[in-house]
Amino acid sequence: MRAAVDDDVIAVSPCRSIGLPPIAVKPPQWFTLDQAQSILDELPTAWKTMCLLGFYTGLRWGNSPVCTATASTGAAHACS
Repeated sequence: MRAAVDDDVIAVSPCRSIGLPPIAVKPPQWFTLDQAQSILDELPTAWKTMCLLGFYTGLRWGNSPVCTATASTGAAHACS
């Protein structure tokens, strides 16, 4: 809307007095050493190196085609 006012498409923005709610930022959740070890214990040997790479580099589980896990349950499974 600001661009429309700047380009003289409209005289006044109808959004000028609308207050937006604050954006809630969720803090990252990290695996504990015990959680990481329990995930590694459940994986086949062929997948452990890739998951270790993810643990040490901070690779997000959602972006990893190799393994997924649920931090709350500690469950893990390998994906193809």
